[in-house]
Amino acid sequence: MKILPIVKTDVNMLPLAERCKKSWDYFHPDIPMHLVQLENWIGYMEEVKQLPKYGEASMFVGLFYSIQKMMVDGYDLVVHLDADTVITGRCEEMLAGDYGVAVSNSPHDNFYNAGVWATTDIKFIKDFYYPHLVCPISDNYLFVDMVKHYKQQHKIKVLDDDNSGVWYNERSREWWNRLEIKDDKLFTPDRQIKILHWAGGIAQPLKQRMSCSLFSDEVKLWLNKITGGTTFTDYDGKEFGDFLTRTYRL
Repeated sequence: MKILPIVKTDVNMLPLAERCKKSWDYFHPDIPMHLVQLENWIGYMEEVKQLPKYGEASMFVGLFYSIQKMMVDGYDLVVHLDADTVITGRCEEMLAGDYGVAVSNSPHDNFYNAGVWATTDIKFIKDFYYPHLVCPISDNYLFVDMVKHYKQQHKIKVLDDDNSGVWYNERSREWWNRLEIKDDKLFTPDRQIKILHWAGGIAQPLKQRMSCSLFSDEVKLWLNKITGGTTFTDYDGKEFGDFLTRTYRL
């Protein structure tokens, strides 16, 4: 099976995207990840006249999706990740390919997050998902609606449902003050975390996605190791940790 993992970024999010790529490479050295940076493609997209015309912000989002739409030919499985994710385990549930579209739950059940998903159905990407998703404000709502429509006729796999034993998204955040490292893997008290996702949309400051004050020193050092840097100790994310404390009443 030929697999294409993609993480999209612009120059501002590049430190996060590079960190995501390094963490993916740590656990999946056999499956190269493609980092798609906005600034590298603008000239080409203008040349082929595929720039969306919905204002500057949505143009950026639409541009990323257009680029990725063009990249998917020849692959059997595409993994889509936002830049503010860190891979913390080998993602066998995604790589199995036993689905049409694989999604992860947000804190609210059945509200799938557009920042972490995968598909074996290239038609879903080229004809169904990317052509519609051009607005950064409502992209998650559109994604949820499209997945709900898609699963009427195709198989949807929820990667981190109640029976999975794993976390693939920001639902793990209520446990971020109690994470543990076991056998070079990240765990909550009852599940392994495969992907950490800060989420929060365009309104959340970049510095608050670099770390989290709820992480223990052991976890921060381990995350530094798998991402090949020092962001988790240099940026302790105190403000973000306070936000989580208020949100999840830890």
